[in-house]
Amino acid sequence: MKVDKDELLISLIEIFYKFIIYPPDSLSRDYIEGYRKGMLDIIEAVNSYRGE
Repeated sequence: MKVDKDELLISLIEIFYKFIIYPPDSLSRDYIEGYRKGMLDIIEAVNSYRGE
């Protein structure tokens, strides 16, 4: 999976924007699970971008 650097940056900004602008009322287990999965997806994308 090849990742465009601009697309990756936009994805990162969108995730952090949503997290900062729309914080959850309470950190439910589903929310934490989803956030963790999002972070893992980002790490995977960065690694594939670096060619690892």
